Amino acid sequence: MGRFPWPNPEYHVAFVECGFCEGEERRRSHANPREADVLLEVLSWCLSAGMKPCQIGVITGYSAQQEMLQQRVAQLAKRLVFDPAELRVDTVDGFQGAERDLILASTVRSFSRVGFMRDPRRANVMLTRARRGLVVFGNGETLQTEEDTWKPWISWVRERGIELKAEVILPVEAGNDPGEPFTTPDLQSEALRRLSPPKLGEFVVPLV
Repeated sequence: MGRFPWPNPEYHVAFVECGFCEGEERRRSHANPREADVLLEVLSWCLSAGMKPCQIGVITGYSAQQEMLQQRVAQLAKRLVFDPAELRVDTVDGFQGAERDLILASTVRSFSRVGFMRDPRRANVMLTRARRGLVVFGNGETLQTEEDTWKPWISWVRERGIELKAEVILPVEAGNDPGEPFTTPDLQSEALRRLSPPKLGEFVVPLV
């Protein structure tokens, strides 16, 4: 992908609709390979565009997804030559109190089960760790079954036109191939210029 296609340049917040794609259960935890593929494509672009690993955080609600993402980040680190330890991949509970310029958040669940992310405190952590840009990956129909936090957040997203389909970022047939590094200098500069603080203040996640 050339540069991250912020759906509305007024907001450096995006929801990436990954559809019904939850795929694995590991040790009573859950993982979503398709969601991981799409997230890694965005991560690959950001790093290739010049962001430092220490500026980016990856958050998920499940330890199985965390493990999968850590493995994929390690593979990406070999190709793009960076220290994977500098790029934090953690669960929501582990990320409390931390912030990064860009947060990539994987909600994992699909098929009408929100799971751990039903907890508004966990949702609050996931949605408020970003200093400059936030991209949430998930299934909107599933998230909307949680009435108190995720349903109003998805409505907020759609009212502002900041949702896009995963296929825009990574076609299904592309599998988990992160693609070629993004190297066009003029687009790199434009992409980094657009990473300014997201307007998160209009939607406040209830903390209870």
